[in-house]
Amino acid sequence: MSPDTNSMHWTDARSSPMPIRRRRSSCTMPAIASPGSSIRWRAPLRGGTICSIVSRRRPHPRVAGVCRRPKDRRTYMRRLITAVLVMSALALMGGRASAQSAIAGVVKDATGGALPGVTVEAASPALIEKTRSAVTDGNGQYKIVDLRPGDYTVTFTLAGFSVITRAGIQLPSAFTATVNADLKIGSLEENITVSGVSPVVDVQNSVQQTVVSREVLDAVPTARNVFAVGAIIAGTTAARPDVGGTQGMQQNPLQVHGSQSRDTLYQVDGMSINSNYSDGAQVGVYYNDGMVQDISYQTNALPAEVSQGGIRINMIPREGSNAYHASLFATGASGRLQANNFDAGLAARGMTAPNHIDKIYDINPSFGGPIARDTLWFFGTYRRWGVHNFVANTFNPDRTQALDDNHITSSVLRLTWQPASKHKLAAYYDKNVKFRGHRRDTSSDYQFIEPQAAFRQTTPLGYTAQAKWTSTLSDRLMLETGLSVFFLHYKTGYEPGVTSSDIAKIDFIRSTLTNAVVYDYDSYATRRTLSSALTYVTGTHNVKVGVQFGTGPYRETYLMNGDQQWRYSNGVPNSVDRFNTPVDVRSNLHMDLGVYAQDQWTIRRATINGGVRVERFITSLENQTAGAGSFVGARDFAPVQDVPNWTNVVPRLGLAYNLFGNGKTALKASASQYMQNEGVGLSSLVNPMQLSRQRCAWVDADGDLAAQPGEVSACTGFSGGVNQLIDPNITRPYNWEFSAGVQQEVLPRFSLSAVYYRRNLRNLYGQTNTSVPSSGYSPVTITNPLTGSPLTVYNQSASTRGLVTLLVSNYDELDGQYDGLELKVDKRFANNATVFGGVTIGHKLGSIRNAVPSPGTLANDLNNPNVLVNSHGYVDNDSTYQLKVAGTYPMPGGVRFSGALQSNTGLPLQRVLTVTTALVPGLTQVTQAVDLVERGSVRLEHMNLLDLRFERALKLGRLELSPVADIYNVLNSNVSTSEVTAVGSSLGRPSAILDGRFMRLGAKLNF
Repeated sequence: MSPDTNSMHWTDARSSPMPIRRRRSSCTMPAIASPGSSIRWRAPLRGGTICSIVSRRRPHPRVAGVCRRPKDRRTYMRRLITAVLVMSALALMGGRASAQSAIAGVVKDATGGALPGVTVEAASPALIEKTRSAVTDGNGQYKIVDLRPGDYTVTFTLAGFSVITRAGIQLPSAFTATVNADLKIGSLEENITVSGVSPVVDVQNSVQQTVVSREVLDAVPTARNVFAVGAIIAGTTAARPDVGGTQGMQQNPLQVHGSQSRDTLYQVDGMSINSNYSDGAQVGVYYNDGMVQDISYQTNALPAEVSQGGIRINMIPREGSNAYHASLFATGASGRLQANNFDAGLAARGMTAPNHIDKIYDINPSFGGPIARDTLWFFGTYRRWGVHNFVANTFNPDRTQALDDNHITSSVLRLTWQPASKHKLAAYYDKNVKFRGHRRDTSSDYQFIEPQAAFRQTTPLGYTAQAKWTSTLSDRLMLETGLSVFFLHYKTGYEPGVTSSDIAKIDFIRSTLTNAVVYDYDSYATRRTLSSALTYVTGTHNVKVGVQFGTGPYRETYLMNGDQQWRYSNGVPNSVDRFNTPVDVRSNLHMDLGVYAQDQWTIRRATINGGVRVERFITSLENQTAGAGSFVGARDFAPVQDVPNWTNVVPRLGLAYNLFGNGKTALKASASQYMQNEGVGLSSLVNPMQLSRQRCAWVDADGDLAAQPGEVSACTGFSGGVNQLIDPNITRPYNWEFSAGVQQEVLPRFSLSAVYYRRNLRNLYGQTNTSVPSSGYSPVTITNPLTGSPLTVYNQSASTRGLVTLLVSNYDELDGQYDGLELKVDKRFANNATVFGGVTIGHKLGSIRNAVPSPGTLANDLNNPNVLVNSHGYVDNDSTYQLKVAGTYPMPGGVRFSGALQSNTGLPLQRVLTVTTALVPGLTQVTQAVDLVERGSVRLEHMNLLDLRFERALKLGRLELSPVADIYNVLNSNVSTSEVTAVGSSLGRPSAILDGRFMRLGAKLNF
């Protein structure tokens, strides 16, 4: 269908039968008109302009909407230059200090009186400048910030008093260690050295976090990526478990305490590396474990310097030093080292062959040291890792089991330069290349994909690059400025041997995709984030003001064999999906601006962590052109600005109270608002160039199982792009997070915490087809195939077939809520043994329609009463009961034992019936999906996953060689991790299970 046959027009949102949330907003949304429409400008309104869009192609009534006059590139450049000038003038920064750690405390004399003017110096080999210092204020308080993780010695000096040195302080990332001192009268020549246990309770920060050190990363058996490591942290959930890296070739986003995956923030050295693709949650680049010193997982009460409210994953990079150091990690396994966990129970559920490994390997050398001592350090690391898995229930034409073959390479270089004692420049580059020979992206329509219908994925180029300047202007003032760049060219296409005549075939009852993959796809994502900050530190205040400015273009292209897909119901032709390919989408993240101010104010035993953040978010559509396809004509769409244009003010408040004043008991509470993370996804919903489909009925008259033009009819109409609108009053989704708890040092090096969490998700956006109101459907009673009881479904009026005008807006019924209680433990033993973990009990309730509507589809149309049937339940990665424990323990003979246990309630499932004309003769919709039960009434099985490692260190002079043996899934559990949810002959059939127990052998070498 040519785009000239459809036009975009504004619909008065008040005419929608759904309860659109109305909030006062300074933003205006443009209408996107088809080439066959004209725009008439009228008087200005709310900073915008009223316009009428009059279609010359279809007899739609004239409807007024709020638009903005198109801005040219010069306007954008003025905006960019202004933002850069503001940042330079204010000298502010977006990322927190690279390691986010600090040492703070109070200095008193022998009588207990506060001592002002004491020089406090923190020294560590982790600092290129060797030492950092502060002076106590009138209350005897001091604070030293921007410290890298490592071992520190703190010295207290004041004329007339003996020098006190506190040695052996272990400072992790993102932690404020309390180090107090009592000075005795004496001379400066007297030096008293005190060795004590490092503090384990942070009595100043209200943020909840877990820091995984390099020692733990090297010791605990994981897949050596931020997702697998994060999965063993209390409270986190993921869509699928990763057994020993078998799932490590596809990123597995985490959620925590009711957060959304899209709200996860990924950082290197405190600077964002998120993409601008879709909802902004994607990274796309796979990070090299060898480059990481620590990983900080902050889960709640995030400060104002952070925009979104999911998990903040900050990878603190390794740096060189004044000595040369080298390391090598190498490990691997083959299918011969794996146990069989396929049994009769799985066979009875329809599984024909389990997923299992063919081979897995990981090679990761690293080297660093000085180029010029105390001035210029370097660190480099290279990693090549791969996983070849056999895919469950999927076979090649010769009946051998199908293979999912993958490998990734990462090359990293980091330089640290100190041109002067108070200035430091750090620069980093990570080149990332990925190959995946047979990628299988499942959907609600299919779980099983034959080899020639898989994607062939490559990453011609992917990288992140950063540079950050840190300047200590005085003992109280620090300036930081940095630039972070992300780029990824990501490609998925047809397998070799697939020809242009091979059409994708989907059987939604058998849950299969055969013949060819659904499309050929390329994306090009670029995001640049400029950040700056000024920090002012006294003994009682840690004030930070900063700005972050993100921008970058995004492009994606789609090609499709025949511009269509054929759909079958248990082998019988059912329908045809026709597409508007070829597609060439060009959008732009014009501005993701955050300006913030925050203070950590200590008043006696209490520390208030307060802040406010002002955010401006703007995306746009560029000029877009595409040639004609089988069902659309050539297209040329003009640029559109401000899709959307949002400004929000966001508060943060946290409290930490040192209950007894001894640094061993902290009461903590917080209330934080976060705006939903965004990329270019919202603009794609109204992009006339976006991939769009229409579903058509198919009667296979000649019985050849191939759709002929004369066999296809009753098309629903293209449902995206030119037929999709954004409510002019739409506001940015947000969530409020509340927490309250206590952290206690039970014994030296042993802390226990208990925290209650609540999260309210509000203002989520969905879509309604305003051309077909709820009254346009009539009830039809059929039999529920699961229960045998009557079931009401709804048939669309035939007079409304093909009418599509999708309105994207905020809807109250999409709101969600999480409540949970978490107990955490962290123990460090004197013999270097460690244990950490916790128990989490909680649930997240909401609408299963809370997913961002897919461009070009009628999915989740809230005017369709079928969509509302059983639409509320347990959402996202809800796992009611979780137990996470990980740790290390040195054994006799130099053997070190470590392990990780995850015990989680299974994720919630749906049971979806696809209604066809066989069930409802005369069904207008061609097919209609209906949920038969509330999500969560059926779940995956409870999962118990235990991984163990044994290693022994052998000293060979300056070399340390450690043979390593990992055993994953020690219990050889075979619970299903995904299964068919479509009601039919394959219902409940496992499409994947936990990989069977296997051993991975390798070695670590350190020099």
